[in-house]
Amino acid sequence: MPVVVGYIPTPEGRAALRRALIEARLRRTKIVVVNSQPDDRKYDREDVLSFEEELDRVRVALESEGLEHEVRGLARGNDPAEDLIEIAARE
Repeated sequence: MPVVVGYIPTPEGRAALRRALIEARLRRTKIVVVNSQPDDRKYDREDVLSFEEELDRVRVALESEGLEHEVRGLARGNDPAEDLIEIAARE
């Protein structure tokens, strides 16, 4: 069973990711990182590129850890908690 973690580029989001990495190592399992953007505002091209760059940095960091991983960037209009619950249930 993988470790599923919500991630946003804030000190709290980075702390959650660090803790999820510890759990994934302890459990010897995959980590699924979810960045869910609510659709309550319009995103311009710079916003989208910024999200993509941040998720690329997360991918690179996970690859350097040698952990099996998946990084998902979502902008489906759902509440981020709904996306996390849905993904955790499927995984």
